[in-house]
Amino acid sequence: MRRVFAALVLKDSEVVNCPPRASLRTPHHVALFMPSRIATAGGTGMKVVSSSQSVPEVGLPATTLVLNELTGAVEAVINARQLTAVRNASGMTLYTYPCSAAVMTVFS
Repeated sequence: MRRVFAALVLKDSEVVNCPPRASLRTPHHVALFMPSRIATAGGTGMKVVSSSQSVPEVGLPATTLVLNELTGAVEAVINARQLTAVRNASGMTLYTYPCSAAVMTVFS
């Protein structure tokens, strides 16, 4: 997590590639696609969010796809809501309590 935050702070285009999100509108929902790559963290991924206009009570279903660095194949499908919650908690923990620990454990 710390390597990711450090790379984002540097804003080095050789290390961080976060193009603008793309959207796709249909008669019933809007799909948002947010790809990114952080070379120093060894990761490429894409968050996909679908916003229903005809059934708003379903909320914002979101998924994060993690791609294999060598083959480009999908390596993991992650619930983006839970990932966002963990990321936000981790970021605030690192910001509030800076330390030199190599491992952080998150209980959810």
